[in-house]
Order: sequence, then C-alpha cells, then structure tokens
Amino acid sequence: MSRTSWLCLVTSLVWLPACPKGAPAVEDATPHVTASPTDASALEPPAETTTASDAAARGRPTWVPKLGDEAAFLAYSKKVGNERFAKLVVAIASGDTFYVDPELYPMHKDFIFAEILRTPRTPEAQREIDKNYGKVKPAFLMLYVVHHLREDKWTLAFWDGDKAQAAHLKQAFARAKATFYLADKLAFRPASDEQEAVAKSVPEIPVLTNDVLYKAGEYQPFRGGARWESCGSCRRGRRPKTSCSTRARS
Repeated sequence: MSRTSWLCLVTSLVWLPACPKGAPAVEDATPHVTASPTDASALEPPAETTTASDAAARGRPTWVPKLGDEAAFLAYSKKVGNERFAKLVVAIASGDTFYVDPELYPMHKDFIFAEILRTPRTPEAQREIDKNYGKVKPAFLMLYVVHHLREDKWTLAFWDGDKAQAAHLKQAFARAKATFYLADKLAFRPASDEQEAVAKSVPEIPVLTNDVLYKAGEYQPFRGGARWESCGSCRRGRRPKTSCSTRARS
C-alpha cells in the first residue's frame, strides 16, 4: 500500500462516527408501516393527553370497573348543557366494564386503542373496531350513562348509528346495572327507530324515549364528545327524533 493510500485510510477511520453501545440497527430504527401513503391520513394516534402522568396528576386512574357512588360518577363524567354523561365500554367475551375518564378520552375508541388493545391505530385496526357498531359485534359495546339533570332521569344509550341487537342490549343493561350505583333508576334510551324496535323485543328492560324526556321538561340535548355537531332540527328549534347526544360516533 502506498503512503498516500495509507494516510487516506487512517483519515477516514478517524472521522467515522461511532455507534452508541446498544443502539438499534439502522433498519430497525423506523417502525414498519403497512398503510400505503394514501392511507396515512387515516392513522389516528390516541389523544396526546392520555398518559399515565396525566392520570396521576388528576389523582385517579384513567378508568374504573364500576361507579359505586355519586362521587365516582361525578369524577368519571362530564356535564354539557342539561346532561351529565359517563362513557362505558363493555368487553363482550368477559363482561368486563370500563368507565372511562371522558376528559382524557373524548371518544370510546381512543380508550380502547390506548388502554385495552395497546396497538397502533392503523386503518385496518380502525375498521375492525368499527365493526363493533354493527349487528355482529366482535368485541365491545360502547355506551353512555346519562343523567338528564332537569328531568332527574337516568338512561343508558348507544350511539344513534349503532346496530345493537337484543342480545347486546341485554348484556349492556345487565352490566350497567351490576356496576352503577343507581341501577334501579336506569332505563334504556333508544337513539334511533331501529334501536326502539329492538327495545320492544326486550320488554323486561325499562325504556325512556326522547319524547317522554321532552314532556318532562324543556329539552336541551347534551353534546357527547369533542366531535359533536348539532343537527339541523335542533338548530331550527324542532324536536329531533333522536338526541343529539348520540349523533356523533363514539
């Protein structure tokens, strides 16, 4: 080797950056993404505030399995207008119940991805979770427990686009009654004509319709979630068939 070549080799070695001990290989530094570039906008990470440190700062867990008294309901609910609501997730297979902190998780799905599945919120995963709004639900029931303040009524409700069947309603109501401190006051509130028909097929479950709520007092629908938009009939002062509280997908 010539003197010139040897000097070039030494110089290149001196300026070669060293890898930190234990650093991952370059190909492992970037997580694999299965979504195509056109699907990238569909990736929805959990809300930025949903961290353990946030929960600790608030002085309570991000969810609890039951609401045993008024203090628990107030801690895990949110007041909007004339209604105070809690979010409830029921695991169909096990019957486990999760009353979710609505301030940390504005949507039921935010909680499911962050706390139960703990998997990336890819478009494929999102589609799988959305199946739980259909007639055949693979894993979860997503519900609201609502206190209608002016009327002093308590209801259990699905999102108005949910295609819950009689078996789902039975399980949802049974799990809510077993874990909510005012079980005897709960009634199911249908949020669509289809849900009302399902409720009629389960006569043992008490039902409270929006029409009855209208008669109990001046109606002011709560806005159940950060992505709520008022319906046209509410803006025009007419009574909607369903409550706006269940118009935004949970």
